[in-house]
Amino acid sequence: MARFGLDDVRDNGVNKVMALCPFIKAWIQKHPDYEPLVYGA
Repeated sequence: MARFGLDDVRDNGVNKVMALCPFIKAWIQKHPDYEPLVYGA
């Protein structure tokens, strides 16, 4: 679910997201290739 959402964001040209959900935050920490999408990272 996290991968699909973040891939969709990336594919639609959104440059940054604000990861407020603890699950998404933890998922991104385990998949550092998605860190460039996170605002403030």
